[in-house]
Amino acid sequence: MRKLALILVLPLVFSVAHAVTFTDFYAVFVDIPGWEAESPTGQETIMPMGKVVFAERHYSKGDKSFTARVVVGPVAMTFSNVFMSTIEYRNDEGMLKNASVKGFKAKIVYNFKERAGYVAVLLTKAVAPYVMVFEFENMDYNEALSLANKFPVGRAARLVRNFM
Repeated sequence: MRKLALILVLPLVFSVAHAVTFTDFYAVFVDIPGWEAESPTGQETIMPMGKVVFAERHYSKGDKSFTARVVVGPVAMTFSNVFMSTIEYRNDEGMLKNASVKGFKAKIVYNFKERAGYVAVLLTKAVAPYVMVFEFENMDYNEALSLANKFPVGRAARLVRNFM
């Protein structure tokens, strides 16, 4: 009987001991050669809709700015909505483009005039509230995509699995 209780309780204890917090995501914010980086920041919020984890790091180089951000929980659904279809569009103001970051499904949203936008990366196979977002200003979207590919997105995805 005690063995059965141990078998039933041990996974629960293990999962509680390894609960993911915002500081766990700091490890995915790499240094980018030639760029100045601030220290990572983050927060956790418990809401009736669930737990929200948010972590980010800001980078700058001249007039360029780049922010890597992990968003986990219900708030991330605002970003993951762009993954509902494979539609791409382009007009005089900007575009929405399908992309990939280290093999993960991604979308690029870009404003031509402002030379700004974001690359949103889905951290799970299904549309879920787990995304990594790379927001950028004063650069072409191809440069932003190249920077996004420097980050260990797979590590963020593994951390998210512990969150679920």
